[in-house]
Amino acid sequence: MSKHTEWLKTLKKRLAKLLSKENKELKHQLLIAARFLGVFIASFILVNIAISFVPIEIFEYAVALLSAKMLELLGYSTSIVLGEPVKILLNNMHEIEISYLCTGLLESTVIVSALIASLGISIKKRVIGIIAGLAFVNVLNIFRIVITANAIAGMQDVAIVDFIHNLLFKVVLFVGVACYYALWFLLASRNNQQ
Repeated sequence: MSKHTEWLKTLKKRLAKLLSKENKELKHQLLIAARFLGVFIASFILVNIAISFVPIEIFEYAVALLSAKMLELLGYSTSIVLGEPVKILLNNMHEIEISYLCTGLLESTVIVSALIASLGISIKKRVIGIIAGLAFVNVLNIFRIVITANAIAGMQDVAIVDFIHNLLFKVVLFVGVACYYALWFLLASRNNQQ
């Protein structure tokens, strides 16, 4: 018998044991996880379909406007150039493109979908969580754009600016979304038990 066949037999035995009648709790948890995943995927698709009816330039313009106002508070001069993508002209020298990925729509959709899929939490808590989550994502996103724009205006090394942009984009937003959801879920489920 080959090692591959032996490994498959061992795996089948372990899975059969895990899914046996004695492991009702595991089956229950797997069902909850599968239901969460199914509702999450369906919600994600539906929210994306709903968003697709709104021109992307509206979201890009809103993010550019908020980012420009924050940059002006830091002493920069800004103007917004309409188009696809929308651009912020920073100090009449640097163009900051605000594309779909800069809008925070993807992260917002993830938060909305995850909270909708949290079926064990009351609808009221999910709605409050969605509203707070959208605010959180947008504040975090504007913060990320302002820091990146500040780096673009202040640094000559494109590699460092690119690193800051990519690091902030991937780490700050996605880790922020994961942390927000984890904290929200802990608070919402704790209050459910009391």
